[in-house]
Amino acid sequence: MRLQFGWADKDSKFIVGDREISKDGVYHSPPSTVTGSLAHNFEVRGTLEAWKEVFKLYGREGLEVQAFAALSGFGAPLLKFTGQKGAIINLIHSRSGTGKTTVLRMANSVFGHPENLLGTPDDTKVGRIIKVGILNNIVNTIDELTNTSGEDFSQLAYAYSQGRGKDKAKSNANELRENHITWRTITLSSSNASFAEKLMAVKNTPEGELMRLLEFKVEYTDAEVITVAEGKHLFDHVLDDNYGTAGELYTRWLVGNLEEAVSTMLRVQKKIDQELRLSQRERNYSAIVAANITGGLIAKQLGLIDWDVKRIFNVVAPKILDLGADAVASANSASSVIGDYIYRHNHNILVVEDGVDNRSQMQKFPVLEPRGALLIRYEPDTKRLFFSVREFKKDCVENQVNYKDILKELETNGVLLEVTTKRLAKGSKIVAPGVRALVFDCSNPDFINMDHVAPPPKSDEG
Repeated sequence: MRLQFGWADKDSKFIVGDREISKDGVYHSPPSTVTGSLAHNFEVRGTLEAWKEVFKLYGREGLEVQAFAALSGFGAPLLKFTGQKGAIINLIHSRSGTGKTTVLRMANSVFGHPENLLGTPDDTKVGRIIKVGILNNIVNTIDELTNTSGEDFSQLAYAYSQGRGKDKAKSNANELRENHITWRTITLSSSNASFAEKLMAVKNTPEGELMRLLEFKVEYTDAEVITVAEGKHLFDHVLDDNYGTAGELYTRWLVGNLEEAVSTMLRVQKKIDQELRLSQRERNYSAIVAANITGGLIAKQLGLIDWDVKRIFNVVAPKILDLGADAVASANSASSVIGDYIYRHNHNILVVEDGVDNRSQMQKFPVLEPRGALLIRYEPDTKRLFFSVREFKKDCVENQVNYKDILKELETNGVLLEVTTKRLAKGSKIVAPGVRALVFDCSNPDFINMDHVAPPPKSDEG
């Protein structure tokens, strides 16, 4: 009895529900207590011709994003052979009725029931991990993640890309349980809000999560592309009665021609990497695009679809490049981390000149005094900015920012001058000893302009 679907026995067989697909044919594979909860959703129902009539809709111009996402049904079984374990394709639009859920149902229909395999917003975190572990190499779909917080989505993105569930101890022995919850697949989700934006709102540098997320906006379908009557008939009725036929034919070809399939995908991936200039940083983008495009090419070769796969790639490619640029921008600006720290602690700043009044030879009065703990000092005359090392390091840890990387970048750019002992309260009524402080040069054109906090000092002459 199998504990999960997908590739088995050194990739010589593919398990779908209660079927074992091999070079020799399709045989009964009795569901185990683990797979039994999902196995009944992978029966073959209806006819291939009726299913193809529905899937054919996404071959029309203007539906390239939907088509690419739906290809995850064919791409998921190939992802394993890219060396990557998983990533998320999220379809977004602020309103309902754009067909996001329909795309997920289409991807499910390749192997099983379009509706019953959809994950829901109420599924627990543990339940989601168990499910993707059972699916293993079959596409995983989750509908309506809109209300998921940025923090929870961050955990989800990392979990799906790790390819394995948590290790657990036995209750009656000091031993680990055998961990059968593993997977290498694509997760396809939908939401009304952008998770890239949510991640950037809760974390300064969410590069890790963004590199595991391909997010596409799904616009309303033009009535001339798919009429309302046509959509209702095919998506809401025909699809629910015809599914699973394509997946069986597709995997029968894969297990019999796996070497050819993998070599084709690696060639496609190499070409994609060269054309889009993808680096190791974008390895998840590269893997998902290569798996889906190759899956589409094989499906077309087998007569399962008649889409223009090249056109689909040409529309999706610029969007992939935009995603990569956004992720890099979120990670590369150390100055933005400093700016965000100042913004969040604007009540903890002392602004005072370091020098004395030329007339009275007295310390000048502060321009701005803190209304809470003193964490930041800025001197308008020297253009020097000081941070308490202890407090800034603590803030970096809380916001998942790499403290050493930030300092290294600022030092390379000539912004970080030194780490020294500084009496941050000098020139104010506060009496406090010196602390270890980071010293930044605000006269550097590549750094923050602090004139909005305190204007440049006026000349004492005249």
